Amino acid sequence: MARGNDARGFALLMVLAGLAVLGLLAAAIGMVAETRLRHAHRLAAAARAEALADAGAHLAVARLVAAAADAMVRPEAEPVRLDLDGGHAEAVAVDEGGRLDVNFADADTWRRLLTASGLSPAEAEALAARILDWADADDLARPSGAEAEAYQRAGLPPPGNRPFAMVAELDRVLGMPPGLAARLAPVLTVHTRLRGFDPAVSRELAALLPEGPFRPSRRRVFAIRSTGRDRDGLEFVRFATVRLTGDPAHPVVVLEWRRAPPGG
Repeated sequence: MARGNDARGFALLMVLAGLAVLGLLAAAIGMVAETRLRHAHRLAAAARAEALADAGAHLAVARLVAAAADAMVRPEAEPVRLDLDGGHAEAVAVDEGGRLDVNFADADTWRRLLTASGLSPAEAEALAARILDWADADDLARPSGAEAEAYQRAGLPPPGNRPFAMVAELDRVLGMPPGLAARLAPVLTVHTRLRGFDPAVSRELAALLPEGPFRPSRRRVFAIRSTGRDRDGLEFVRFATVRLTGDPAHPVVVLEWRRAPPGG
């Protein structure tokens, strides 16, 4: 009789242990499912924020195209606001004619800009030469400049020997002080193809370069920053640069379309 009770007790313990294991397994499955659900929700929110940012950018471009025929209209003066059930977007357009094209600035302009940005005249002279050396096609270093051999000695990638593709590439120039290119980025561009800038568009750059070179803006190239915010608060920032062609059949050329870096 005692042996039968022991068997039944052992069986009961096995059943209870099995139920405990099943309970733990169910809890684990529930946690995995909840994690995946949260992840899916976040992915959906991120997609909504990106779609909102893109919609804001497209709306800003459409407004620029619509106003291109009227020189008195300045659509970039007011941000574009888009409100939808899933969230909202705000886009701001900036006339790139108020920025200095780094591929068309000469040595004197670079020296004055760099000096106004805090470098000594000697430092500005050397860095201006190195900027021009980085972008020119030859391997002949200017006085105080730098070509491939100097970069190799410094353990750096060689100069591009081509025009800058983006303003951020200034950080690759030998001797560029940390943070300087980022500080100057709001007044620089690679898209206007002009040897000057319109001081009426950028007071900040006009303060740094009060003697120019000045060129009236063609009002053809615009930078757009569009921020999409999902209803849950998730944010996505789209940077775009477009050129207005004046051709009704193909009114816009997209020069740049990228996501802002984290914190950008």
